[in-house]
Amino acid sequence: MSHPQRSFVEWHARSLAAVWLTRHRELRALDHDGELFGVDLIVAVEHDGRFSGRQFGAVVKAGRSSESAPRLAARELSRERERFADQTMPVCMLAFPASGEPGWFRWILEPAGCDGCSELAFPDCIGFVPATDELLANVVDRVNRWYDARRVAA
Repeated sequence: MSHPQRSFVEWHARSLAAVWLTRHRELRALDHDGELFGVDLIVAVEHDGRFSGRQFGAVVKAGRSSESAPRLAARELSRERERFADQTMPVCMLAFPASGEPGWFRWILEPAGCDGCSELAFPDCIGFVPATDELLANVVDRVNRWYDARRVAA
């Protein structure tokens, strides 16, 4: 059996990422050119069905196997941190294997917000976790808290 072409595997992963993200009723995924914009998807957070101005980026990685979480080599992590050092919104990475779900999630620039303080930081934990609906709700909550803290600080 032949292997699918890389471009189709990448397209499939982006499609699966958009489907997973939009399972949450407040999220809309907008396709972007990762080479030009740095992220593959801009994810808009809506409030009461309207654009809220809140958004985060998603980088999509096409995986090979769904049996285990993807791993990043030290060189990849170094390039990633250099690439996103000046980013001004939270950014995550989603990995989906060619076989479909389940997908994997990790933060690239993790939002933290509390008591009028908002920051983006490279996370200490760089491993992937399964992309579940519960995790997705947590991601939306963290992004909203980060934007809330930004508004209080301003």
